[in-house]
Amino acid sequence: MNETIKKFLTDNLLGVIATQNGTHIESAAVYYGFDDGFSIYLNTHTASRKFKNIEQNPNVSFVVYQQNPAMTLQLEGTIESITEVSKITEIYDTLLRRTLAQGTIPPIHQIQSGETALLKITPTWARFADFSQGTTIKPGTFTMLVGEEK
Repeated sequence: MNETIKKFLTDNLLGVIATQNGTHIESAAVYYGFDDGFSIYLNTHTASRKFKNIEQNPNVSFVVYQQNPAMTLQLEGTIESITEVSKITEIYDTLLRRTLAQGTIPPIHQIQSGETALLKITPTWARFADFSQGTTIKPGTFTMLVGEEK
């Protein structure tokens, strides 16, 4: 299953992050990278509502969806800022390559000026579903805790 999920994450460039604080719920489509533990990496503008929500509440959800064939990966986890310089360089390189591959020009000036934050979502729960066989999915069928192979 892990190889299937890795291929799914590699094949799809955009995901949607949802954040909240006591007042606002924010969701936004973002380019992402990931590692072997299925942690998700993304960047965001530090003035965004999403970033302000994260500062107040580090619990987030993240979804990647593909239409043909229909598949989805849903994650819940905690998010934190990455400050280790070597990790930042590696992740920004991955994010920039994915962004450019889509034909989008990334906001380099924001990255250079320090107006963006690099973030890491460490998943605590995940559910992957492959609807390509026309199967009805029962609740919990594809649910896994992080690190659990199914």
